[in-house]
Amino acid sequence: MSVYQIVVCGSIVPDPLQTLEPVAGQALPALKNEAMLPSVLDPWASHALYEAANLAKKFSGSKVWLVSLGPKAKLQQVMMTVAQKVPFELVALDGSASGFSDAAETGKALAEAINAIPGLDKSKLLLFGAGNQRPVAPAPPCRLSANSLALPTSSRVWTNSR
Repeated sequence: MSVYQIVVCGSIVPDPLQTLEPVAGQALPALKNEAMLPSVLDPWASHALYEAANLAKKFSGSKVWLVSLGPKAKLQQVMMTVAQKVPFELVALDGSASGFSDAAETGKALAEAINAIPGLDKSKLLLFGAGNQRPVAPAPPCRLSANSLALPTSSRVWTNSR
C-alpha cells in the first residue's frame, strides 16, 4: 500500500461572509480596516486541504502539511479552527497576506519552507495548491514552488488552474 506525504500550499483571506462596515473617519466616513476583519483559509486551499486529508485517511501512514504565508497571528487563529476538522501540520511563514505580493518571491519562500520540512521524502510527495486565481497573475506561487523543488518524476503536482 502506498504512503504519501502531502503538502498543501494555501493562504488566508478576509472572510467573504463578513461585510465591510462603515466607520466614522476623521473628516469623512471610512470602512472598517481589512486587518480587523476575521480571516478564513482561502476556499481553494480549503478544498485542497480536505481532499489531501481524505487521501491521507485512505492510505494509512500518509501525512499532510499545510504551508502558508501570512501574518502568523492570523494564520494560527485560522488554523486552530481548521485543525478541528482536518489533521495536518502547519508550516507557517510570517509575511503579508496581501494579494499584491510578488508571486516569484512567494513561490521561492514556499519552496524553501517545503524543502525544510524534516523527513520529507520527495519520492512520496504530492503537492496540492491553488493555480491562477487572479487573471493577471503570470504564474501562481504554488507552481513556482514546484518548479523550485527539483521534484523527482514520481512526484505529482496538482493545481486548480482555470
